[in-house]
Amino acid sequence: MTTEAKRAAKMEKKMKILLGGYQSRAMGLMKQLNDLWDQIEQAYLELRTFEELKKHEDSAIPRRLECLKEDVQRQQEREKELQHRYADLLLEKETLKAKF
Repeated sequence: MTTEAKRAAKMEKKMKILLGGYQSRAMGLMKQLNDLWDQIEQAYLELRTFEELKKHEDSAIPRRLECLKEDVQRQQEREKELQHRYADLLLEKETLKAKF
């Protein structure tokens, strides 16, 4: 029985040596696979996030453009009024100069 046990131990040792490299390689590949899967999940999450942001931005753009157009129009009207006022003040200045 001891010879069989020794033989079994010897066979087990050979199998560990033979399979040890395969097991080590398999563990390394499993780790790489898990890392890649985590990267894929992270990329998918980022993609969904940016798609949602794009959707919100696409709906907000027309409102922003309208507000900007209104601001530009108000500014143009104010500029026009100020130019008229400036012209009136210049005319008044010239009139007052001519009187004195």
